[in-house]
Amino acid sequence: MKLKYSTFIILLLFIKLSSNAQTYLGHITIENKTEYAKISLNNNKWILKMPFLSEEESVFENDILNKSNSVIVKGQKWKIENISQNDVQLDLKIINKLGDQNVRYFLQKENPPKDELTKYLGTYIDNNGNVSLIENQFNRLRIISPYSGETMFLKPIEDSVFFTTSSEQWSFNSSITEITHTASLGKKTILKKKKLFNTKDVWIPHGKDTLYGKLFMPINTNLQHPGCLILQGGGSVGLKNYEYEAHFLAANGIATLLCNKAGEGKSKGESNFNYQTFDEKTAEYNTLFEFLKSQPNIDKSKVGVHGISEGGRLALRLGAHNNDVAFILAGAAPIMSFIDGQLYAMNQLHRDLSIDETTNLTIQNIWKTYYDNIIQGKISKSNIDLANSIRNINPRIFLPPNSTEVPGSPRKEDLIGSMVFKDLSKIKAPILLQYGENDHRVSPFKSIQNFKSHINSTTEWKKIIYKRANHSFMSPEFQISTNYLQDKINWIKSIGILN
Repeated sequence: MKLKYSTFIILLLFIKLSSNAQTYLGHITIENKTEYAKISLNNNKWILKMPFLSEEESVFENDILNKSNSVIVKGQKWKIENISQNDVQLDLKIINKLGDQNVRYFLQKENPPKDELTKYLGTYIDNNGNVSLIENQFNRLRIISPYSGETMFLKPIEDSVFFTTSSEQWSFNSSITEITHTASLGKKTILKKKKLFNTKDVWIPHGKDTLYGKLFMPINTNLQHPGCLILQGGGSVGLKNYEYEAHFLAANGIATLLCNKAGEGKSKGESNFNYQTFDEKTAEYNTLFEFLKSQPNIDKSKVGVHGISEGGRLALRLGAHNNDVAFILAGAAPIMSFIDGQLYAMNQLHRDLSIDETTNLTIQNIWKTYYDNIIQGKISKSNIDLANSIRNINPRIFLPPNSTEVPGSPRKEDLIGSMVFKDLSKIKAPILLQYGENDHRVSPFKSIQNFKSHINSTTEWKKIIYKRANHSFMSPEFQISTNYLQDKINWIKSIGILN
């Protein structure tokens, strides 16, 4: 592989400031591709890392105070010359057998205080309609870039100037009403801060329940907007975990509805999502879909549904049961029977825990027996005893509860057959499937195989598999997959839902 590692060496010269921990941020060009890199002082050693390329670390060899330095990268020595420096940056030239490269690294500053983050938050738009969204995530600024397709944290390098792992720079003007975006190759684009959607609390009756939701409506009331109902995955993590997708769709002109599940958050009533069948959840989500479709300034012919994990499975089911669904975005959707999906996830979990294959096979059989017992309405004591014997050896292993009572969840109705397969043949709406290739919760390849075998031949669909991504579409560096969000917008445009 042809490499150019010019960016990294700059840190070396800054060692004279090494009394405090320092990290410099920059990039290198590798086979015409820009790679993020950082150089950090660690235990009195300057270390070069390229976290998106490999886990390898390279340590600078020579005294950092010398103007001639070198570092071993991928087994080769890189010479550093022509270095200049000031309080915030280092410029250098790397000389090696693969070519020379002039680079610049920036000293990473402290993150803005928590009480100052608010002024940066919001939506920004350029003259071509490209939208950038900045939100507070874990008391850090996170940006969605329409240029690189990355979702990433802003890393401060000067006052109101930030670097990102995509090697883009984002510079705010003094009033925080404009951003100047600088691409890795130097092209500059100005984005202006503009409110693009409003947020409204809504209460939606369904049977004896009242479901709480947030409606994100694009500002322009002169238009009839497409709409999208966003379904959560399994479990209860709250609305905030899904709001960035709702905000992104709304900022791009799609009204979105995101609701607490039955028995969760602000929703009221007798039902609880933990004990609902897929049929009951589908009926509930259909009510939410019809509510969204009925809202003012919504184009009723362009309302779709978006779901992740279990939400993806139910998005497909809703599309099969309601012919008015205009499009389906299904991410990490388990397109397999409930039992097969659970056994896959548990198998991967225990392999990740380094459980030996013989024990893992025993665990699989315990769960298969347990699910069969739920269908039969009686839990076998001998199977629970076997589970307990393994649990006593390793409490980290995921096993059925120590009880012979039939649990309230999962329900027998969801364990029988493969209803998701039958549903697929009924879907008429276009479908976008998104999967991470390293998903250890849902088998992407088995799901796609099942999908192909059962989808109607006239249904339009597309799949995207994100390299190195897990179930949450995160890379090993805990960054959302490149273009994960932008791919949704591009696809929705491609099917004529959004101009």
